[in-house]
Amino acid sequence: MFLRYQSTFKGHIGIRNNSTVKYMRMYKTAFNYALKSGLIDKNPFDLYEGKVVETDAVYLTPEELKTIETTEITAGRLVKTKDIFIFCCYTGYAPADASALKDENLVSDNNDDFWILANRTKTSMHENVPLLPPANRIINKYRKLQPTLLPSISNQKMNEYLKEIAVLCGIKKKTDLVYGTPHFCHNCNFGKRHQNRKRLLNDGTRKYPADAALCQSAGHKYQRRYEKTNGQV
Repeated sequence: MFLRYQSTFKGHIGIRNNSTVKYMRMYKTAFNYALKSGLIDKNPFDLYEGKVVETDAVYLTPEELKTIETTEITAGRLVKTKDIFIFCCYTGYAPADASALKDENLVSDNNDDFWILANRTKTSMHENVPLLPPANRIINKYRKLQPTLLPSISNQKMNEYLKEIAVLCGIKKKTDLVYGTPHFCHNCNFGKRHQNRKRLLNDGTRKYPADAALCQSAGHKYQRRYEKTNGQV
């Protein structure tokens, strides 16, 4: 059954190779547990040898992000979606993490710069993320309107609305919440774009000694994922 979803089936494209491999690995893990528990005699998924294909990370350029920020949108649902997506781009947060932020997650340092202190939902990692001016403006726009700092929209609706926003902005790249973190990682390598980033990066060089810090800020549990995003592997 799973093989037919790796390609076009009845005019619809199903899950791709990497998703298939990950699902099969989960099945294999579950059946290994059943095997160790004596519930089965053999793991039928041992014969599966699918491999994950490395793909290039996709991110918005600074110019494309600026286009999204400056394009005038009137529909309320799209305005809210645009704001949440921009917030994710400037913080590296996933929507689940962004929508859970509260006032107590904001702290200021000795220089009166604000930081976000929170645990990532996916990795349970605790990290400090600089609150850059664009993200701070979005928080100030929505705070006090709900118990959390930002409104909540389901991933399905967010990605659906982002496609509409991409059309309005003339952007042909696939724009969904998955690419908020790669954009955060990539754009931080422009160094001088925001002064607050200097705590994470050194300006003027391509290879930064703060790679590990930025990796953590972007929510990556493993630095290889961050390096892949920035073309270092």
